[in-house]
Amino acid sequence: DLLYRASALALAYRRPVSPPPASRGQLGLKPPAKAVFVFSHLSPDARCLPRASSPKVLFGMSSPITQFEELALSPPLLQTLKEVGYEAPSPIQAACIPHLLAGHDLIGQAQTGTGKTAAFALPLLDRLDLTDRQPQVLVLTPTRELAIQVAEAFQSYARHLPGFHVLPIYGGQSMSLQLRHLRRGVHVVVGTPGRVMDHLRRETLTLDGLRS
Repeated sequence: DLLYRASALALAYRRPVSPPPASRGQLGLKPPAKAVFVFSHLSPDARCLPRASSPKVLFGMSSPITQFEELALSPPLLQTLKEVGYEAPSPIQAACIPHLLAGHDLIGQAQTGTGKTAAFALPLLDRLDLTDRQPQVLVLTPTRELAIQVAEAFQSYARHLPGFHVLPIYGGQSMSLQLRHLRRGVHVVVGTPGRVMDHLRRETLTLDGLRS
């Protein structure tokens, strides 16, 4: 089930996802843009992949939210946003963050440079249990460059979350180095599908505590 979900999410990251025409009209959605992300929150009765009608589908839709303080993020994350100079949420952030904080499955799509990484990283960081040193969030990316970029973004946003650890895993990097970090304990794993499945086959990556 986890391998199937991983493959499906990786394909979704690379392939445009469009809702049916009726849904597009009902939700007032904009035309598909350049990049898409898909997130599914796991639960004991979760299926491998959400039903088509299950996830929230957000294509850069507008939101009445104009301040990060309106998004119910924790004080450490709000402090980080002020320090990095984020003044107001972008449309994709304002639309996505409340749904991910509430634990909804979500498909979001917006232009490059609109803050999509923060749109999913901030609420996922907010939901972490930092006392639990096992992977709680798995982010799949199509390339190692993107895996490094997303992991660095998580680390930057989590600067005021004591004890937080994120690990990028991808081919071409020393497996022993990755194993060392996994044994130490990480909260978020960002990886390419091939290397993630390598670790799953070796049973060196445990996803029993995975939440998203």
